[in-house]
Amino acid sequence: MGKWSGRRVTTERARIAALLPLPCTRCGRLVTPGMLWHVDHLLEQVLGGGHDRANLGPAHARCNMSAGQAVAQSRRRARARVVRGIKPW
Repeated sequence: MGKWSGRRVTTERARIAALLPLPCTRCGRLVTPGMLWHVDHLLEQVLGGGHDRANLGPAHARCNMSAGQAVAQSRRRARARVVRGIKPW
C-alpha cells in the first residue's frame, strides 16, 4: 500500500470525475460534476481499506467529512477506554 497523496489522488479523482454522475458512497444520492466532492474510501484506511480502485468512489464533501469525524471520534473513545483499563470489546 503506497502513500495516499499528490499524483495518486489526482489520478483517481480524474478517473472518477470522468464517470460522474455516480452515487455518493456515504448517502447514495448522486454526485454530479458541479458539486463539491471527495474521493472516498469505502472501507476506511484505519480499518484496513486500501487504495485500490474497488475501494474508492465519490462522496459529497459534507458526507465524507462527517464520516471521517465519526471514525476519529470512535477511535478516541476506544483509546480512552484502554487508558481507563476497560477492554475495547
